[in-house]
Amino acid sequence: MNPAAIVLVSAGFAGRWNFLTYAALLDQKGLLRQVVVDKCHLTYTASYYRARLAQLKNLRFLSCLIVLLTATQPPMLEHELAEAMLVRGAQYIRASIVQPNIRYLVHTVLASKMLITAVQICQWQMSCLNSSKGVVYCKSRDQCEEMAQHLRCGFYHAGMDADDRMNRVNRWVSDGGFIVATSALGTGVDYPNIVHVLYVRVLYSIINFAQELGRAGRDGKAVDLV
Repeated sequence: MNPAAIVLVSAGFAGRWNFLTYAALLDQKGLLRQVVVDKCHLTYTASYYRARLAQLKNLRFLSCLIVLLTATQPPMLEHELAEAMLVRGAQYIRASIVQPNIRYLVHTVLASKMLITAVQICQWQMSCLNSSKGVVYCKSRDQCEEMAQHLRCGFYHAGMDADDRMNRVNRWVSDGGFIVATSALGTGVDYPNIVHVLYVRVLYSIINFAQELGRAGRDGKAVDLV
């Protein structure tokens, strides 16, 4: 047996028995050093619509070290994570997630004026973007596509073909400018030069807000959040 040094597996399959059988075999032979679960807060914040995430608790049947990583786990919800992952007596290691390079701006507008105001804000910001990037978060797929049409830019939501989503993200990364998205763009995005984030919807939760906002300013550049 010649196992890989690192195995990457989708969270949607890591808790299923076909992968667990493979992991248990490595564990029994002393070849499994640790299991790392990234974005572990999703095991309780997203499992209601992504049921397979709830199966990640099955990883606890392995005897190796389990490492849970997240940048958006508030202390007051540690019990939620403990229940979702069958964690007892865990050691929590925390670091500051404060982002002093982000400037928060709030505009109060009528619901009927929200889209046109958002378009005007983006059009003004476009003159400042150059090769930098911005994200506009919308509440629905229809609003996402409508906003993108007004801005003449790409859009991203879960209803699109996976290859199409990837192509649009790659184009946005290479060309800069805006991309309009739903919360589907909230995780797994790690690109430089994201300096503008605009919300055209009510926040779903503080955790989602922190996750989505965390896409910007990772290279230390100043960010405007509207």
